[in-house]
Amino acid sequence: MIAALVVALLCAPAAAVENALHDTRAALGDALPCCAFCDATRLPCPPSMDAGPASRTLNFDELVRDTTPGAPVTIPCGARVEISGFRGRLADGLRVEGELSFRDDADVDISTPYVYVCGVLAAGTLDAPHESLLSITLAADDHSKPLDADGIDYGTEVFATFGGLIFLRGAACPDARLFSSRTAVEAGVPRTTWTHLAAPAFPGARTVRVASAAEVESPGARIVVASTDWDDAQTEQRTVLSSRRTGGDVVELTLDEPLAFAHGGSGDVAAEVAAVSRNVRIRGAPGCAQRGS
Repeated sequence: MIAALVVALLCAPAAAVENALHDTRAALGDALPCCAFCDATRLPCPPSMDAGPASRTLNFDELVRDTTPGAPVTIPCGARVEISGFRGRLADGLRVEGELSFRDDADVDISTPYVYVCGVLAAGTLDAPHESLLSITLAADDHSKPLDADGIDYGTEVFATFGGLIFLRGAACPDARLFSSRTAVEAGVPRTTWTHLAAPAFPGARTVRVASAAEVESPGARIVVASTDWDDAQTEQRTVLSSRRTGGDVVELTLDEPLAFAHGGSGDVAAEVAAVSRNVRIRGAPGCAQRGS
């Protein structure tokens, strides 16, 4: 993601989101990276950032320890930081001006009121997906300060990039061409994370037939079967217990619970079936919708 982008989750105050989106639209085209550091051997660097690796490496745990209370943990320009196995809360936010990446040797679980990227934030590379768990939960409390940068009031519980690069390639994206090319599927690269029903599914069914897609048919995968009714509440989530190929490109999935609704499975009315199990997760705090914001 290059230039200005704001991902505003459910918990962000409505007025702050409105202002952030308005101001960001006005600023499009003016977003520049904080630094030019981007390793083009690992990432799809934009021309403005293709300047090779950062000049020095910092330890993330020491950076967190030495950050002044009340200030965000900041990856400074000219620095590269690699996180391994960190689990904890960054109470005053995370600001990425240099390069932040995640080692694929241990799980990472971060809670913070916001993430701001004007440098590089990457998990996985062009050569390999990130396999370990990476979870970033955007969670504010009564003491959290809003993100105010670039003349924009982003609010809290926001993941924003302004002139930076975000590259997130998890285990559900084994082929980098699916990640980087809009026409990859048309060019013959098989998609792995979503497909369609290959036959209609009816209420009470414990099995469904789908066109083959690796992540959807993996035992243990959490999948969503889209509604083909006017009522989008008929979209259902289930867990795949087992799968077997029935011939050609069709796979039969056995589900943990029967379906509650009918789903079309032929012609132009074939429900999408998508794997929602992910090892790279950026999300709002649990229960944020109930807070009324």
